[in-house]
Amino acid sequence: LYRARYLALLVTGENHPELALIDSNIGLILHAVGEYDISLRFLEKALQLNLTYHGPKSLKVAVSYHLVARTQSCMGDFRSALTNEKETFTIYKTQLGEEHDKTKESGECLRHLTQQAVVL
Repeated sequence: LYRARYLALLVTGENHPELALIDSNIGLILHAVGEYDISLRFLEKALQLNLTYHGPKSLKVAVSYHLVARTQSCMGDFRSALTNEKETFTIYKTQLGEEHDKTKESGECLRHLTQQAVVL
């Protein structure tokens, strides 16, 4: 994926919507192997690109916020994770409704993060 990202950068430049998908995938792989700091950088870049190209209420943006929140949670930064997961929940609630599985899942994640933030 690093090679794919490099080639995409050569062809399209730094600001292209396809880079958001590549950066998200790199971030997920790095997250899976416990490289949270580097993972967070890729996921935050993907979030910024998704915000730029899809707008603040896009479901792609909601997924990006969730991935950033999940990584921040693994790093012990529960307050930042809570802030980002609130964005996810708001987008899901607005776009999909309160009864959708994604909205409920995000709500559960919010409760867990709130509990963790209070404990610390």
